Amino acid sequence: MQEHLETIKRFNEVIVENSGESQLVLLSLPRPPKRKEKVLSHYMLYVDALTESLQRILFISGSGKEVITIDS
Repeated sequence: MQEHLETIKRFNEVIVENSGESQLVLLSLPRPPKRKEKVLSHYMLYVDALTESLQRILFISGSGKEVITIDS
């Protein structure tokens, strides 16, 4: 858990470095873990760490099976 949280904090630092002054930051909403015992506390720690120092965040939720195509 601690190693995963450190990775999330580093990801947050990169977002803040590149988008910290943006009026709105769009992020993909992370899926909660499938195990239900510690879902809420760990999930909220993850979301808090991911959004720290950002003013406005819009989470986008998807199915996880999105497809990107390029038309020529």
